[in-house]
Amino acid sequence: MFAIPGSPLDPRAKGANTLIKSGATLVESSADILDALASLQTPLAEPEGPAYGRQSLPVTEDISAQDRQTLRDLLSPTPTRIDDLARDAGLDIGIVLTALLELELAGTVERLPGSKVALCGTSF
Repeated sequence: MFAIPGSPLDPRAKGANTLIKSGATLVESSADILDALASLQTPLAEPEGPAYGRQSLPVTEDISAQDRQTLRDLLSPTPTRIDDLARDAGLDIGIVLTALLELELAGTVERLPGSKVALCGTSF
């Protein structure tokens, strides 16, 4: 257990300070947590069953200029669901997500609630 100390004069810090007295690891910086976790040296077990989450997304070089242009043409200031965008473009979702990340980092696209994206500036 980790605890961040508080002022002994602050009644809100009583719980964390009591935990530290009881043996919780004192946390003054992120290095304290990393050191404590490194000392455990327990390897994580590989989950059994299907390899969920282990599929790799395509790297940037796998996205053609034509695929990028197709996505740009489908985007508008009106929010669009990412799944709909992938379906309309006829592209793999990994390619769409990678291209959208590039556009988001370039400031062209913004992500919106509900797994939607829109061109920056005039979305509603």
